[in-house]
Amino acid sequence: MTDTSSGYDRGAVYMTDTPSGYDRGAVYMTDTPSGYDRGAVYITDTPSGYYRDAVYMTDTPSGYDRCSVFMTDIPSGYDRGTVFMTDIPSGYDRGAVYMTDTPSGYSRDAVYMTDTPSGYDRGAVYMTDTPSGYYRDAVYMTDTPSGYDRGTVFMTDTSSGYDRCSVFMTDTPSGYDRCSVFMTDTSSGYDRGAVFMTDTPSGYDRCSVFMTDTPSGYDRCSVFMTDTPSGYDRGTVFMTDISS
Repeated sequence: MTDTSSGYDRGAVYMTDTPSGYDRGAVYMTDTPSGYDRGAVYITDTPSGYYRDAVYMTDTPSGYDRCSVFMTDIPSGYDRGTVFMTDIPSGYDRGAVYMTDTPSGYSRDAVYMTDTPSGYDRGAVYMTDTPSGYYRDAVYMTDTPSGYDRGTVFMTDTSSGYDRCSVFMTDTPSGYDRCSVFMTDTSSGYDRGAVFMTDTPSGYDRCSVFMTDTPSGYDRCSVFMTDTPSGYDRGTVFMTDISS
């Protein structure tokens, strides 16, 4: 340790092969106005389950400029975990989390966030091959005044009954410009389902629903609505081969 006005200029701690379970541990701290300019912690091969663990922090007004955490091959179920945060006025400029091959059901999980006035500019979540039923799940959001400019969700081959499901939302005064939902071959009875909505003063300009070959009795069902002063200009329903 070296003396500074804050009391911590440089501090390093090394521990190797001790009964407490710390085989290799290193801590580095360098003095900044917040007290933490650079901090790194390494712990390797310990009975506590942390094989490789590294934390990096760099001083910014919010206190977190760059923060990275790496965890590999530990009994808690997290094989690879990485967290990156970079300082911006809102506190979150870039954030990424990676988890791979864990007993908790998350094989691949990634989160990306980029700062905008609303706080969410770009956000993506990926989950793959998990016992929870989410095989592929992706969410994208882009900042607009309403908070949702583009949102996409993909789910494939899950135990919840959703084989393929996609949702698209684009910002309009009503909040929904285009919305599409696709579902295929699910246990809920919806083999093919599609919904399209486009923004008009009434909120619904075009709406289409298609359902095919489901246990509920609807083989083909289509609904079209177009906006007029009364709210419904054209409405068409087609149903074919349904249960009586």
